[in-house]
Amino acid sequence: MLVSADKLKLLLPDGLRYVVVGGVASAHYQPARFTEDIDLMVLAEDATAVEHALQLAGWSQLGIISFGGSSWQSAEGELIDLLHAPEQSWVTAALDAPIKTLEGLQIIDLPYLIILKLSATRAVDIGDIVSMLQHAAEDETVRIRQAVETHRSDLLEDFEQFNEIARLS
Repeated sequence: MLVSADKLKLLLPDGLRYVVVGGVASAHYQPARFTEDIDLMVLAEDATAVEHALQLAGWSQLGIISFGGSSWQSAEGELIDLLHAPEQSWVTAALDAPIKTLEGLQIIDLPYLIILKLSATRAVDIGDIVSMLQHAAEDETVRIRQAVETHRSDLLEDFEQFNEIARLS
């Protein structure tokens, strides 16, 4: 069960910089795929405050996420994965410029979601990258390329390969 935007606002500390990532964010840029949770990305330095707020609201920690973070569940069965992001230029840029949805969620902007998924390299992330690039307009692809060049030039070759696959599909 997904957490509503209104409930999320009540759970998170005031002034917290966060973005929704994962399947919920991906569905903003491509046809939706099934997801049971909402993934939030915060700076690692803010993670303790968020975890404390979740505990105060009665949420239980389910475990630790291998790539940095923790999983949480409410008494109603809602799930949150909290990603603890290191202080990197692309993370700061993503947190500074979220996309606001009609539902009130703060979704990660597409260029930074692509960078996150290029860094993760799970099979589902690779599929999401190709699908999102297939649905992206040319000017959006230019913005993504610029962000990758600026923040993670080591991932540029991978981006170009996935972009070529997306254009051929």
